[in-house]
Parts: sequence; structure tokens; C-alpha cells
Amino acid sequence: DDKSKRARQVDDALGNDPAVVAAHATLDVEQKQLHDLSGTLRNRELEASSLDTKIQELNDRLYGGRVSNPKELDGYAKDVEMHKRNRGIHDDRSLELMDAVDQAQKRVDEKKDALKHIDAKRAGDLDHLTRERESLTARFVELASEREMTRAALNVDTLRMYDKLWQTK
Repeated sequence: DDKSKRARQVDDALGNDPAVVAAHATLDVEQKQLHDLSGTLRNRELEASSLDTKIQELNDRLYGGRVSNPKELDGYAKDVEMHKRNRGIHDDRSLELMDAVDQAQKRVDEKKDALKHIDAKRAGDLDHLTRERESLTARFVELASEREMTRAALNVDTLRMYDKLWQTK
């Protein structure tokens, strides 16, 4: 019974390792955060490009010589100033986002390293557990053979009583 119990424990340990599962889960969470932040950063870069295009178009109109109305020129100048302020705010936020992406990448790298260490330890444990399972299986066969020989030597009434007690206790 002890050998059977230990064999089940070894099989369970071979089947899964909570530390490995947890390490994979935390890595997945960190990678998702990195992916989300990177996507947001790409969107910010597209927005910045759009703002740059608008500023360039307004500058072309302002300094192109085609517009001569002073009020219209003043409006273009104010629009350029507004877009440049927005671009500055946008750049500040983009820098913060870049920093967040760098931090997320560092966390992902740390989680990957931790997972490598856990996997290496797990590989050693698996080797040890596999050998133990083989040993337990061999010993279980020996004990089963001894048990059958012992049962054959006992009388039927004693065996019935033993089996009944074994099941209830």
C-alpha cells in the first residue's frame, strides 16, 4: 500500500508541477502586458505621424503664398501652434509609454530567465522521479509476488477476515 501510494505521488509529480504552471502563467501575463503596451505605442507613433502631416500641411498653406487674407493666415498660425502644443503633449506621453514598454520588456526577460531555471530544475526532478517510479514499479512487482505466495499459504477463512478488515480499516 505504501509503495502504491508513493507511486501515485510520483505519477502526479511527473504529470504536473505547480511551480512550472505558475511560472508559465506569470510569463503569459507579462507578455500580454508587453504586447498591449507595444500596440499602444505603435498607435501613438501613427498619431504623431498624423500630427506631423497636419502641421506640415498648415505650414505649407501658411508660408506657401497662396493665402493672402490676414485673418485666414492668423487662423493657420494659431492652428499650427495648437498642433505643435498637442504634438509636445503627445511626445511626453509617448516617452512615458516607451519607458513602460522598456520596463515590461525587462519583466518579461526576468520571467523567461526564471522559467528557464525552473525548467532546468524540473528536468533534474523528472529524471529522479522517473528512476524512482521504475524502482517502485519493480519493487511493487516483487511485493505482489510475495503477497500472492503468502495468501496461498493461508487458509480461506483467515483470508476472508483479513480482506474484510483491510477494506474497512
